[in-house]
Order: sequence, then structure tokens, then C-alpha cells
Amino acid sequence: MAGKHLKRLAAPKSWKVVRKSSKLIVRPRGSLEASMPVALLLREKLGVVATRREVRRIMNDGVVSIDGRVVKEDKLPLCIMSVLGINGVGNFRMLFDRKGSLCLRKIDDGESHLKPCKVVSKTYLRGKKVQVGFHDGRTMLSSDSSIMVHDTVIFRLPGFKIEKHIRLQKGCAVYLTGGSSIGSIGVLEGVGSTVSVKIGGRVIETAKSNVFAVGEGSPLISLND
Repeated sequence: MAGKHLKRLAAPKSWKVVRKSSKLIVRPRGSLEASMPVALLLREKLGVVATRREVRRIMNDGVVSIDGRVVKEDKLPLCIMSVLGINGVGNFRMLFDRKGSLCLRKIDDGESHLKPCKVVSKTYLRGKKVQVGFHDGRTMLSSDSSIMVHDTVIFRLPGFKIEKHIRLQKGCAVYLTGGSSIGSIGVLEGVGSTVSVKIGGRVIETAKSNVFAVGEGSPLISLND
């Protein structure tokens, strides 16, 4: 069982935080490498507050949301593709930069209602039901047997209604979430045990776990510049 506290010096490299400003840092609920706690984002990444007390105050005021739903727990994690909303400040999507650090990209109100979720598991249940698991820990019962592991489902927030199903297949736009080209946008050239991705004028080979389908031909959301 993970401890309640996290030393700042032991924080994941993907957080890209100042290491010696204090001894402890907020530990999020869940995975450390692939997410950051709301408290840290508000205070150190966006600078909308200066202290943990101010974080709790504005969250208690109901001005902070994750994926369209108001949240009041400052240890809640924000993972890749999640949307952070702050009344009066704007909406932001969690992404990786080109160095593999977690970062926030400001997005417009229309795009803040969309969240891509990568399928990471698929389980067949009794009654011909299928349980699909996503990268953010969410699960869903589906009657659509065409949804496969490594595909992406675009949800409309905050109700998480399915907007679109994107297959991991040749020609789709992908976002790199791992490997040496992390944070890059490319087009899938081929799919086998690994995948081939064209990024600019070069083609790379990488694991399926490193690619996130984000559109058919072009991305449906704003990503890194």
C-alpha cells in the first residue's frame, strides 16, 4: 500500500517540479507516473493559487472541474487527455510535452466537452455483454463488439456519451504517449505486433502501447504545437 506522503525529491520526472522548494509534495490517488494531483496543477503549473489552503478554498467554492464535473478533493489525479476546468480561468487538457513531462494545454469551450479514452482491456461477460476498460481507469459495458484493445472512444462530457469510435488502423492520426518520440503527432503507416508511425518526414517503429488514436486522418482535438 502506498504511503500517504510523497517527498518532493522522489516525485516522478514527468511532473517536472522544483525539487528543493519544500520537503513534501501532494500525492495523487492512483498512478504517479501517468497523472498529477489537482492541487499541484493549480498551484505550480497554472499559478492560480499560492498555497494549499487557497487550493482547498477555491475547490470548496465549486469552481474546479475534471471532465466537466465539479470536484472538491485536491488529491484527485488528472491523467492524459483529461480536462481541467477553472471558472474564470479556462479549460485545459493534460498532455505530454516533447520531453515526456506532463503539461496542460489550454483549449476552447467547445473542445472541453470531448475526451478521448484509449481502450486497454476488453472482457466478455455473461449474456453476451462486453466490459471495456480505458486508460483512465473507467470501465463501460458495451454491446459493440467492434471496439478493440488499442482503439479509442471519444466521449462527450460530462455525461460520457460515446461521440465516436476510432479504430487503430492505417491512416489514423495518433499521439505518441511513450518512447523517444513522446508528445509527437503522426499518422499510422502500418499495424502488426508493433506499429509504424510517420512523423513529419520520418517513419518510426514503436509499441502499440505508445500510440493513442486521436482521429481518422487528422486529430479531432488540439494537441502539442
